[in-house]
Amino acid sequence: MFKPGDLVMVVKPQFCCGTGKSIGKVFRVHSIMRVPNAWCNCGAIKDTIIAYKDAVQGGFDVQRLRLIPPLSEPETTEREVEHAA
Repeated sequence: MFKPGDLVMVVKPQFCCGTGKSIGKVFRVHSIMRVPNAWCNCGAIKDTIIAYKDAVQGGFDVQRLRLIPPLSEPETTEREVEHAA
């Protein structure tokens, strides 16, 4: 399950009408909430869990999202520099 702060991408089309206009959108999850009457522009209604982008712009059904894993810490390498004397 996603949590606030996760970076996610929309990878699946809308569950009801198949529209894929949001595929490829990337956003940081602001909040997660169960929505018993989530609706689509096509008029379909579904009980689902939504990952919100922010409090104003709405969000996406978590079943349509994929987590973008955080980058790992860069490895540090130490180099010894020889100085010619």
